[in-house]
Amino acid sequence: MKFRVKCLVGIVLFISAMTFISCDKEDPIDPGKEAEDTTFSFSCKVRDIPWDGSGKAAASNQIKQIFPQVDSLPQAFFMGDTLMLGVGGLYNDYQATMLIAIKVADKNNLKGTYNFSKKIGSLETGKAIGVFDGSSSDFLVYVAGLDFLEYVDSSRIIITDYKNNRISGNFQFSLEHLVSEERFNTVTSGTFKNFKIKQ
Repeated sequence: MKFRVKCLVGIVLFISAMTFISCDKEDPIDPGKEAEDTTFSFSCKVRDIPWDGSGKAAASNQIKQIFPQVDSLPQAFFMGDTLMLGVGGLYNDYQATMLIAIKVADKNNLKGTYNFSKKIGSLETGKAIGVFDGSSSDFLVYVAGLDFLEYVDSSRIIITDYKNNRISGNFQFSLEHLVSEERFNTVTSGTFKNFKIKQ
């Protein structure tokens, strides 16, 4: 009986030792190749208040009416030659949504600077537009103010990296009322990383 216990203990110790030895000698799957970072992030400041659009969120009813395919966020996809970026998250206890549209000349070469069009309703090739729906009244301001709102000259989105169907970059935009010259939902310090474009 003692001999069996000693044998059993010996076998367990031997297997344990071999496991540790083999772990030390294992080679990495792809030596010299770093794992690709695919972590998604999206953040900015709206009216100087930090906002995080990285989390999963439902699209607002107004957004779903305009873009039925946007049911959940974050999401990026092409509508023809226009790249749509949509994100969501809480802003002052309201389920806010941001949409940015970029009309591109070449879907295979997205890197570059896209200045915003003057008006929300006119999107030309090589230009962008964006809206931030951060309160229950914002959507009405956009709809009612189409003729009176213009993007300020510093409004732009820059795609700094595009690979494996993911884009990264930065952005800022602000709308100004032509009559009152008031700024509306000024967005600054915008960054996005590894935003995957849906196929």
